[in-house]
Order: sequence, then C-alpha cells, then structure tokens
Amino acid sequence: MLRQGTPVQMGTNSTRSQPANLWSPNVQTFNSLEFATTASHPVIMAKRLSPGKRVDGEYLSFPGHGNPVVNINDLHTHTYCRYDLLKYPDDIQTCNITFQILNVRQDGLKWELPSSSEVKCPVFHEEFWVKDCRFLLPDNFSSRFFVQLTFRRKNAYHIWATYLPCILLLGIGYGTLLLPLDNFNERDTMSLTTLLVFISLYAQTTASLPRTAYLKRIDLWYVFCIAFLTLVIFTNLATSTTTNTRGTTAEGPFWWHPSGPVEQRNEAWSSKKLSNSSTQQQQQQEQQRHEESRRKRKELVLKTASVVLGVTSLIFIIVYFTGAYITM
Repeated sequence: MLRQGTPVQMGTNSTRSQPANLWSPNVQTFNSLEFATTASHPVIMAKRLSPGKRVDGEYLSFPGHGNPVVNINDLHTHTYCRYDLLKYPDDIQTCNITFQILNVRQDGLKWELPSSSEVKCPVFHEEFWVKDCRFLLPDNFSSRFFVQLTFRRKNAYHIWATYLPCILLLGIGYGTLLLPLDNFNERDTMSLTTLLVFISLYAQTTASLPRTAYLKRIDLWYVFCIAFLTLVIFTNLATSTTTNTRGTTAEGPFWWHPSGPVEQRNEAWSSKKLSNSSTQQQQQQEQQRHEESRRKRKELVLKTASVVLGVTSLIFIIVYFTGAYITM
C-alpha cells in the first residue's frame, strides 16, 4: 500500500486522478530465469477512509493524507528454486523468491505491518502441494522483500508406479525360498528374472531424475531391493542339487562336503569290488544317510534364510515408510 499526499477528487461512479504524477514501483526479481519481471497495466484506486468535502455541488474532495492511493500491479516472472532431493520422493522443499524495488533507495521505503502481507497464495501445482506461503522482510526499511513458498511433493505416482510393483517383485523373489528343495531350476529362474526386472526399473527411474552426488531416498529403496534379491539368489545357489549325465548328483558351488564330493565317492564305490552283499548294503545305507543329512542341512538353510530375509525386509519396509510419514 502506497500513500499519496495530493488530494484526490472522486465523483459518484468514477475516480479522477493523474496516474502520471503518481509514483509507481519498478519491481525486479533476482532469481528469475530471464532476470526480468513482466507487469501488466497498473490499477490505481483511492481508498476512502475519511469524510470528503463537497466541491462545486457535484464532486466530493478527499484529502490525500487521510485517503491512501492503492497501486495494484500484476507481476509475472519465471523463477528457479534450489531443491534438496535427499528425501525424494517424500521431500519438502522451500523456495525463496527475492524481489527488489529499483526506483527507491535501500532505506527509503517503509513497510506497514501487518498490512504488508500475502493476500493470495497458489494452492495447485502439478508435482507439489503448497503447504505454506509467507511474505518476509529483512527489516522495516528496505527496498527488498521475499516470498517464501513451502512445497510437499505429491508421491502418489511413486506409490503406484514404484513402491507397489517393487513390493510385488520382492514377494515373488522371496517366494522362491518357499519352493521345494528339488525345484532348483524354478527357484533360480524366478529369482534371477526378478532381479533383472528390478535393475531395469531402477535404471528407468534414475534416468528421469536429476543427477546428484548423494543417494536419494528412492535410491536407498532400490539398493535394498537389489541386495535382497541378490541374497535370495545366493541362497538358492548354495542349496542347489542337480543330476549330471552319468546319473550322479552335483552339489551347489557354495555347499560343503563333510566327507568329500558325492560324485567322487560314487565313483569310488562303483570301482570297489565288494566281497559280499552285506558290505554293499552297508555302503548303500551309509550313502543314503549322507544324502539325507545333506538334504536336511539344505532345508535348514532355506528355512533360516526365509525367516531372516523375511523379517529383515519387513522391518526395512516399516522403518522406510514410517520415517517418510513422520517427516511429512
């Protein structure tokens, strides 16, 4: 609100003034993309606060010291804001827009508080909710003023396009640990395919985001999912059992053999000449006990891995989404 000291004469339905004689601010935006501010045609109005005096029987004369002149300018500018994407997509951003009136001294403008404040703030944005809008001043006498906007990102897109598909894929990968021990091909194929889908989805998501030198919140989510599926694949490989062309079994690459590889023992037993049938039956029983013992250990590894990985993923998901809810 700017006060004008000269009298203003107002009729019944019109206002008579000289806009050329009124001071009008020249406002510029500092963090504008084009370093310029576009203003529409100003609207000048007189706000009647004191009784007027009749002049010539037709008009009322209002003194300027008691009836302020209001100059309204509609300003348009394109500005940029520095965002911190550490908590993306659950981030809250603050954008400060700096304005300065150029045709006045730094200490030549006095702001009237609280009348100098925000009147209307934006409520709709394509990517954000507007949480707060403030009009700020560095001090009472200054040609600069600030508009501070606080945004909260709309994360509905990532809930349906990122988190929900990832949770479903995690369930598929975890389900391979619950398949029977002998279905190694199914367990390995499903877990490996799920991991490849995760990597493809992660690459697609990061390609649409700005590059940062730090891990964002969504990066942490993908890193956990990829590490989880990698542990599932290692568990399936460690408990794998396949049959080669000679009909003998071959253990997984990470499995231990308490009494030597099964294939070597089978060859040793087949080449050894048995003197009687009782010795052969004892050796067969010993081989069955070894195979049964290995099978029980593999089943124990699968059960232990399913419990540990299941509890770990559940705790991570709860902490991840609970922390995002608290920061909102």
